[in-house]
Amino acid sequence: MVKEYITSLINHTRIDFVALRETPKAVLMQIKSVESVRVQELLNYYGKDLMDPIEVWIPKKWLRMNDHDEHIWIWKEGLMENLKTLAEKRLTKKLEYKPKLKKAPKGVTVH
Repeated sequence: MVKEYITSLINHTRIDFVALRETPKAVLMQIKSVESVRVQELLNYYGKDLMDPIEVWIPKKWLRMNDHDEHIWIWKEGLMENLKTLAEKRLTKKLEYKPKLKKAPKGVTVH
């Protein structure tokens, strides 16, 4: 499991993230910052309160390493789709109806 900051490039755009967990097929990334205008627009559209923290699973097949430097490349369209899915799941969960629980009077048992 990698616990260090990793800098990556998405179509020549910088992304800083921490790898939280790793499986044989995917990496759970906590994205710290992205310099992509499209990603920033998506995050602004859904709002910081919904999108923080940004933690998404990325399949390892979307990651590529440059030969001449140590930058990792990520498939941008896939990342955008994963971020949209994350936002929609969180929005759905946030909007779910949650009934208020009534408190029983002190000393009374509710069955």
